[in-house]
Amino acid sequence: MTGRTEGNLCLIPEGVDDVSAAGIPVAYLIAQLALTNAGFRAGKTVLAPAIGGSVGNAVTQVARTAGAKQRHLKHHQSCESRAGDGFDEVIDTSFEKLGDGARRITGGYGADIVIDAIGGEVLAEALGALASGGSLTTLGYAAGRKATLTSPI
Repeated sequence: MTGRTEGNLCLIPEGVDDVSAAGIPVAYLIAQLALTNAGFRAGKTVLAPAIGGSVGNAVTQVARTAGAKQRHLKHHQSCESRAGDGFDEVIDTSFEKLGDGARRITGGYGADIVIDAIGGEVLAEALGALASGGSLTTLGYAAGRKATLTSPI
């Protein structure tokens, strides 16, 4: 095979077994597709509440590499260490709601794009973090498939 296939291949580092290597592109492909479908472009503000998981982490890395204006992190444990991992800001949900943190960080604007891989109660909070006209993509249900959504009006 030649042509298109070669551009989709990469070398696997020594010491990485085949099973582990096969899983590497999964989170990053999902992250790229989610950001693309959400209309991401450089300068957008991205919130990835599931930073502890592979997809949430990949969303943040892909967005940062592609020129996101701000990368947010929702994490209620070890927030100080995460701030040193290349994140612009940290939203510690043990002290503030996700939407409140997003608005604090963005001067009241909110997030242009939220990629939620948690679901459950976080889905409702993620909606509250969106800027007007923002895009929410939900692609995981680690916290459950049921969420209660209420109108702020």
